[in-house]
Amino acid sequence: MNQRRLLLTYGHDLDHSNIDFLVRERLAPYFAYGIDYEHPSLQFGAEFILNYQVYDTNIKKWTPSYYLNDYHLTSKQLSGFLYSLKKLKGTHVLCDPKVHGHHWMERDGVEYSTNVFKTVEEEYLYFLEFNNEPIADEKYAERTRKLPKEQLSSLCLRVPSTLNYEERTEKVNNWLDRLLLA
Repeated sequence: MNQRRLLLTYGHDLDHSNIDFLVRERLAPYFAYGIDYEHPSLQFGAEFILNYQVYDTNIKKWTPSYYLNDYHLTSKQLSGFLYSLKKLKGTHVLCDPKVHGHHWMERDGVEYSTNVFKTVEEEYLYFLEFNNEPIADEKYAERTRKLPKEQLSSLCLRVPSTLNYEERTEKVNNWLDRLLLA
């Protein structure tokens, strides 16, 4: 039985203050210390363990990370958290906690990096990764400032998992070229 789930909230200019409040109120009471990641035992009458990650595509926004925290929840508790969370700006998706990685591309001597997640609906989500390469961060910040609000959704690339590795790589590299080098 898969006892671990990953909830991802992403978007541009998220309301981190209210997200943090919801985590403190709805998840923190079910936080368990010192749990073995590979062989967890459920606590608090939980049905599963939730890890929660927030990804803001605004490079200037601080993104709190709850990723390493284990919240022992029931389905009803998760539904309550999601109900409150959906009132805030952003997209909220359940992801496979075992599929989280990176994609790198080099252009003109600059290395660009993305974070990649796989949703439970079998779709890959790619986001630019910050704070690895200062020149990449600078180009990313410059480019996103120029984007109209209706195009900010282009800062996340959704790729079907039906594509093979080479097709996904080509799609991601083309996206990065359009986004950063246009």
